[in-house]
Amino acid sequence: PATGGFLDGLQAVSHGRPRTARGSPRRERGVRLETARRVLANGLRAVVHENRAAPIACVLVHSETGQRFEPEEKAGISCLVGMLLDSGTREKSAQKIAGDIEFIGGALSTNAHGVRIKVRSRDLVRALDAAADCTLRPIFPADRVELERDKLLAEIQSERDSPKKVAWHAFDHLVYGKRHPYHRPVKGYAETVSRLARKDVVSHHRTYFASNNSIVIVSGDVRADDVFAGLEDAFGAWRPREVPPPKVPAVRRQVSVRRTWVSMQRSQIHLYLGHLGIRRTDPDYHTLRVMDDVLGMGTGFTDRISRKLRDEQGLAYSVYATITQYAGQEPGTFHAYIGTSPENREKVVAGFLDEIRRIREERVSREELAAAQNYLANHYVFGFESNSQRCDHLLFLERYGLDTSYFLEYPERIRSVTRDEIRDAAARNLDPDHYCLAIAGPRNGA
Repeated sequence: PATGGFLDGLQAVSHGRPRTARGSPRRERGVRLETARRVLANGLRAVVHENRAAPIACVLVHSETGQRFEPEEKAGISCLVGMLLDSGTREKSAQKIAGDIEFIGGALSTNAHGVRIKVRSRDLVRALDAAADCTLRPIFPADRVELERDKLLAEIQSERDSPKKVAWHAFDHLVYGKRHPYHRPVKGYAETVSRLARKDVVSHHRTYFASNNSIVIVSGDVRADDVFAGLEDAFGAWRPREVPPPKVPAVRRQVSVRRTWVSMQRSQIHLYLGHLGIRRTDPDYHTLRVMDDVLGMGTGFTDRISRKLRDEQGLAYSVYATITQYAGQEPGTFHAYIGTSPENREKVVAGFLDEIRRIREERVSREELAAAQNYLANHYVFGFESNSQRCDHLLFLERYGLDTSYFLEYPERIRSVTRDEIRDAAARNLDPDHYCLAIAGPRNGA
């Protein structure tokens, strides 16, 4: 689900990386990001981080929109708008926008929330102007709307042909029911996207891309005062407006077992097991982040589920479990995933449930706790190496109303988690008796 993704999870660990020195006792400090913050007269929130490491700068413009704000009948509109932000403005064609950034050696990308531009620091003014052009003044040419809509439909069809994606979408539907926006694919359905017209794109942009509903983050070899002056020049004409809040119904964890199986002729089944998870603001978040590493997200397949189902039983190569990865402004999911042979289905489900029960009922070992804490605390800093990463982290702080001290305190929060806290948090948040099970793949042999 589109819960804020990489920001909401705020994880610097990638499951399946080669194993590194997890047992190292070296204690790393947190990350200090000094920032200057200002709210412009039009309500635009601006955050600047001066980073002298290299003569590079990143500009990130984020408007609060996306899947949560879409009505069911226009599912996919946010993605389509994001694909079209750089399709031309009143004064510049799409080719001119791209050419101007490429000419100065920069890179521009857009998504459902806005624009990201990376340039040399000396070209910051051009980057701000380009970001403002794409955000404030897109004209959404009719031919480009049709072109990008066709691309989005092709992506949706591609996902329909992927059993892993099909299983994931079926799992979300089981977890969230029919009314919550996260029950549907982020990109929408072919049926809804095919009906989207230019007027829908214009209306969505006009409604949600407002100065008082947006944040600009700049990180790089810049001076904050110069950036604020540049932002006033580039974004000062952006007008605030009343933005309707998302209509998101409350969702609760189910009290029964729900199952679905989508038949697809493939060699493997793809299986998701789990239930509703937590918000990013949940008080158990940091404890569950450590639990994730022990249970199903350990780097290099060192976690319990990988050892049991992959290494010991040889049931799959790709397997993991997590509750924190998709935690966002809305509750994410707790889910365990595996791709395996159809005849292994019952063995896999039993293995998942056994490990879920064990971590709820027994304390993790001291060795498991130390390994997880050392890895998470020591490798946290590698998520801040580029200005683009720093923009992402600063956006996370701004969206959740947190101070930059969060980054300094994060390693200690991880190290303060105890074995008892992991067991108790797992008991509160994992339920092996009431779960959703979604499978896509062949039924033969199962």
